[in-house]
Amino acid sequence: MDASDLLFAVEEAVHKRLEQKNPFTTVDISHPIIAEYPEVRHSEVRTLIREMDDRGEMEVADFEMTMIQVTPRIGKTAKARLWHPSDADPDGYQDREQKLDRPDGAGNDSDNTDDSRLPVELL
Repeated sequence: MDASDLLFAVEEAVHKRLEQKNPFTTVDISHPIIAEYPEVRHSEVRTLIREMDDRGEMEVADFEMTMIQVTPRIGKTAKARLWHPSDADPDGYQDREQKLDRPDGAGNDSDNTDDSRLPVELL
């Protein structure tokens, strides 16, 4: 997947969440993309989402960002950005423990993460 295709995929996934008023983290966007394109890195997706936020795309959609605690692997917690509708309670977000099952098999071990693809520090 080249850079322009990745940008399109990320923007499309984020805009769908914004239009449907569904809260999301970078993991909600990156995992489906990585499942289809294992060469994509979580950090690439995270950067593109932050750039969208910096451009004001989330604010225009009346979303705000709240820091939440997530469990990217068993026994390890981290902080993550949650974008959610401004009138929604961020505590209602349930997908705080997401395991990435990569089609290439990398990272499908017992600790629920591939450190090269999903840094513990999700900020």
